[in-house]
This record gives sequence, C-alpha cells and structure tokens, in this order.
Amino acid sequence: MSIFSRIFLLPFALWFALAGGATAQTIAQSDLMSRNVTVLVFSDDADEDTIPRDNRIFNRVIARIQETLSLRGFQVFDETATTQDFTDTHRVRRVDAEVIEIARSITPPINVAVVFQIYASVVRGEYQTLRRPKIRIAGRMLNVRSGQFMGSFEVSDFTLSPLPRSCEDRECLLEEVGKYANDLAVALGETLADKLEGFVIPSAPAIVGQPGEPLVSKDGAPITSGAPVVGSGNGCAGMPDTFILRFKEFEDDQINQFESLLATFGCYTHHTTIRSHRGLVEFAYDTSSGDARLSRNLRLLMDYVNTRGNVQKNGNVFEVTQVRTR
Repeated sequence: MSIFSRIFLLPFALWFALAGGATAQTIAQSDLMSRNVTVLVFSDDADEDTIPRDNRIFNRVIARIQETLSLRGFQVFDETATTQDFTDTHRVRRVDAEVIEIARSITPPINVAVVFQIYASVVRGEYQTLRRPKIRIAGRMLNVRSGQFMGSFEVSDFTLSPLPRSCEDRECLLEEVGKYANDLAVALGETLADKLEGFVIPSAPAIVGQPGEPLVSKDGAPITSGAPVVGSGNGCAGMPDTFILRFKEFEDDQINQFESLLATFGCYTHHTTIRSHRGLVEFAYDTSSGDARLSRNLRLLMDYVNTRGNVQKNGNVFEVTQVRTR
C-alpha cells in the first residue's frame, strides 16, 4: 500500500476506532444501569383458565424468565425467598392488587414487577384422533412505585407436533406441555428485557463537587456561588421513578428556591405540582437518582436555606417538615 493510500485511509480508521469505542462505552453504561434495576417476577393466575402457581409448568416458565432477565444484567429477586416471612408462599389465584401490594412491601425496594400468565390446553384434530398442545404466555411490566405501565408481550407457538399416542396420563401431559412452554418463556423473557432496557437511561453526571464547593448542575455550570453540593458522584439509578415530595411548614420563598434547585439535579426527568397552599406544597418528582441520593439531597436543601427539619420516607413519599423556631 502506498503512502498516499495509508494517509487517505487513516482518518477513516480513526473514526471507526472512536465509533467502536463509543459503542462499547454505551453498552457498558447500559449494562451498568441495568444492574441498578431490581425486578420481581410474578404469576397472575386469577383467571381460572391459566396455569396456577406452583404447577410444574409454572415452575419451568418462571425459572426461565428469571434466568433470562438475570443474564441481561437486571437484579432479579425470588418472590418466595423475599416474602416468606409475611405472605403465604403457596397461595394461588391472586389478583393484581395483591401482587402489587407484595412488590411494594419487599426489601430491598423493587423497581419493576414482571407479571405473566400461562394458558395451556390440548386441542384435538378435526378429522383424526390427533392431539396437539396449545400454549400461550402473556407478560407485562409495571413500575412498582408509580404504577406506570412499561410494556407487554405475548408469545404463542405455531402448530405443535401431535402428542404421542401413549401420552394419556397427567405426568406425560405436564412434561410435553412444559417442554414447549420452557422455550416460549425464553422468548418472552428476552423481549421483556428489550423493552425494559428502553427505560434504562444512559449514565449521566449528577451534581458534582466536594462539600463547600459551588453547586454544579448536571450541565456543569455553577448554580449559586458558595452553595453546598447537593448530591455527588456520577451515574443514575437506572430507571426513572416517581416520588412524591411533600414540603410542610416552609415559607413561599424557601419553596421557590427548592423548586428551582430540584430541576437542576443530575438524573432529574420531570416534576409537576400536585397541590399547593400556605405551609404545604406537594410535587410529583421523576428522577433516576435513586431514593438514597434523593433523601440526601433533600437534607442538604435544608442546609442550603439555613433551616432545620425532618425528612421522612414512606414508600415513594418523602415528607420534609421544617422545624420552626422563634
């Protein structure tokens, strides 16, 4: 290759190298964000036509969905292991409200509930004594804290091979149907993981600095000279959550300062006012900073306005109350 060819191709080689590096970095960031999303997989078997919980087919399906989501980087928790101290782990035919209540009661906090249904039956041929298994698995995802619908998918197989003539007993039917359901569970798990990754935002710098340094926004610009740092470190929790921020016993000018600063935090998405009157303001606050960082930010906000107060958390509600003195 001539020297001219090498000079001509060098910029393109450099561009591909940089693009490849950027792609690898994006994948690494996405994987890191996935590992901060906690998932609990449930069965919705309230419909009498669905396969009930603890059935052999159910056990194969839930194991494959959990395995698939775990391999994609999400933190998957087992329902039995995390709820056996306060629920009946053998209870079947549960309604949605019970499933969500359980998910909101688990420690560590669960971000996403994956709820699935299994429909299985045996269909006879129209002219022959053939019997074919028919299987359908439907799954959906909900944000446990906000109730936000995050996506759904349904998998069903094409015409399956007829069951063997000798397959008459329940044992054989469970094994044959379970074999096909196992494969469908993998397809469902992969698709739900794709949809869930759409809610996992790339890592973004949070408010950075050291105590005593100026407050810096997510864009790197100083907000107010001499203000303490609210939040530190890089990266977000992964998936935006909706929190209720309730400020009590604060003056209007303090609330105005709080609201302007809340919108500058790293990992901030959006906020709206739920209600507002003298002495009480409530916001719906969307962020992927995680509740631990948000709790710290709220405490530091009170330092910023030179006041004292209490920060209490119950579920997704933070109640910040000023301790007023004369």
